[in-house]
Amino acid sequence: ISLNDNSNHNLIKNNSISASDIGIYLSYVDNNSFQSNKIIFTGAEGFYFNNSINSNLTNNEINSSSYPFLINPSNNLSYYLNYIDNNNVAESLPIYYYNNYTNTLINNLGDFSFLYLSNSNNITINSLNISHYGLMISSVNNSQIKNNSFNVTVYNRQGLEIRSNSESINITNNTFNVNYGNGMYIYSYNSLTSNIQDNIFYVAQGGYGIKLYNSSLLNITRNVFNLSNSANSAIYFDHSNSNSIFSNSITSINGIASYGFNLYFSSYNNFSNNDLSNFSSCLYLYNSSYNYGQNNSLLCKDYGIYLSYGQNNTFSNGSLWLYGSNSKGVYCSRSNYNSLLENSINLTSDSLQSYHSAGINLDTLCHNWIISKNNISTSGNYSYAMLMNSVYDNKQNNMSRNTIRTYGNNNHGLYLIHMLNNSFENNHFFIYGNNSNAIYLYEYTENNTFIDNSIVTSGSYSNGFSFRAGKYNTLRNNTFNISKGNALFFGEIAFTHDPVIYISSLNQNIDTSNTNNGGPIYYLFNNNSANIHDLANVGQLIIVNSSNILVSNVSTYETVWLYVVSNVTLKDSSINNTYYWSIISVYNNASGNKINNNFIYNNTPNVNSNDGAIYFMSSSNLLIQNNTLSHNPVGIYVSSSSSTNPIQFANNSYDNNGIVYYLFRGDGLIFNSEYLFNNTVGLQNSWTSLTNLTFTDCNFINNINDLDVSLESGRFLSFINTTLDKSSI
Repeated sequence: ISLNDNSNHNLIKNNSISASDIGIYLSYVDNNSFQSNKIIFTGAEGFYFNNSINSNLTNNEINSSSYPFLINPSNNLSYYLNYIDNNNVAESLPIYYYNNYTNTLINNLGDFSFLYLSNSNNITINSLNISHYGLMISSVNNSQIKNNSFNVTVYNRQGLEIRSNSESINITNNTFNVNYGNGMYIYSYNSLTSNIQDNIFYVAQGGYGIKLYNSSLLNITRNVFNLSNSANSAIYFDHSNSNSIFSNSITSINGIASYGFNLYFSSYNNFSNNDLSNFSSCLYLYNSSYNYGQNNSLLCKDYGIYLSYGQNNTFSNGSLWLYGSNSKGVYCSRSNYNSLLENSINLTSDSLQSYHSAGINLDTLCHNWIISKNNISTSGNYSYAMLMNSVYDNKQNNMSRNTIRTYGNNNHGLYLIHMLNNSFENNHFFIYGNNSNAIYLYEYTENNTFIDNSIVTSGSYSNGFSFRAGKYNTLRNNTFNISKGNALFFGEIAFTHDPVIYISSLNQNIDTSNTNNGGPIYYLFNNNSANIHDLANVGQLIIVNSSNILVSNVSTYETVWLYVVSNVTLKDSSINNTYYWSIISVYNNASGNKINNNFIYNNTPNVNSNDGAIYFMSSSNLLIQNNTLSHNPVGIYVSSSSSTNPIQFANNSYDNNGIVYYLFRGDGLIFNSEYLFNNTVGLQNSWTSLTNLTFTDCNFINNINDLDVSLESGRFLSFINTTLDKSSI
């Protein structure tokens, strides 16, 4: 039934009404009477009053999926002047309507189905059992709702709903039991300065503890939320701004509730000192800006803070614990000018190898973030403390004074993809696991600055910086303390084949203000004339895309890299090393170089198929002469060579090494007057056939394993005036 536009003074009596929408709709009408009608079922409200007055409802029986009746909120208080007595029933229980009351206590109502309070002041609702259709208030001020028990068991119903123009409502010490619906729903443009505190919410089955729409200046403090059985959110904010949410305890009992706080187009809210546990996402923000979170404790499975399309949010002094296999402490997508300050972020479980967990993950189009003074820790495997990856570029972010610790294996402290013009300053990295990197630069990572960072790695094959791709990055005043890896590594580590090195990763701006284990790092790129000499304790020496370089009388405990170089001479130097990939690495298209009269000692035995004191890959026309190699697991490792421009070894001395020559693929190698004494194995190759090897005037003496030469396959091999005590060919 619909009454519209001056359809007044009607009597509607003794009707039976069934409707899929509103049972009886009144719009701009007055003085109508409804008596003894039976509204069997409606998909919406039983009665809906839109700007209609002086309606009289008596002895009606209403069964609705929404409310028995609803009055459209209005600033014109006369629209609440309707007469609805408690002889009307819903679900066989009385309906109570209070309008225009002052200084009134409402209690001791017994069982009822619906309580509606409007246009009233200084009302106290105390110690009621409220269920069925709950309690609604509209245009009520300076009132209290306390010590009540709310029970919501039907989808889309509310325990308590507050509508427009209600101010200064104190909601305290109530208990809300919610299945499917909402414990509290505040739907108002002007519900201001109200307090919601010391309440207990039990929420299950897709329900919400508190749902806000267009609501502001609410203080939500010291409440306890217990969510279970697929509950949705403790508090949901929809276009709701400038609220204060302090000191609430919020728990997902079985760990499957979706959200703790869920913000949608909501800004300027303040979250402080809240404790959230076991949610999929503890704090979820979509298109929400200028929010502030401080001193919150978040224990979450998937996301601590999820931010999409949000600007100028700040989160500080929080504690975040993540335990899922693909979890993110803080996740950003398309959000700019946000800040993370002085938070503690901890990842506590192993990550799936293909879906890495991250303490902080700046995904697509996240610009101008300030990330400062945070402590980030990962204890599982395959995790990132910070993952900055994007299909597009992330720009102008600043990361400073953070402390990052990774304890598991195959982890990265900082992993960068598509990062341009970002700055990383005064950060501290502690990498304890194996096969890990403090900072990994993947593809399209360019023009970033790394200044005054300190990096400590202790795991096997764990590096400071690993450059896979990306160029024009600047390193200044960084301090490395690397135990079993490289300060600077270029390419990808591969345990079953040669390292993969990308030319684009070599063009970096790195000077000697960077140090490793107390010694300066020398990085020469595109240099066509240099003389490096008389240096002690060099942190690392890397020469790439250069020619006519002389390195002499240098001592180092670190690695020496020669990559795409020609006419480079390394001589009269002492290179003592512990547990690195290789002491001297000579890579792609390196030709015409000389390694002469050096002492190469103690590459600590941790034999890997790619280890070698001197490592050659795709190298030719080299002379290795008058060197002494001692106490290395592998002396010479040749990955690939060419007989057209052979590598020559002459007058080198080898003692107390594991394998002197390990030839993975070798073609056209020349050995003259080589002296091998007291090594485990002289010469060994893998399954690949060797060709065109010549040994002249060489001595294989007293090798330990009764094997001077152990070859699986080979052809065109020449041994001329060479002493072999024992051999297996």
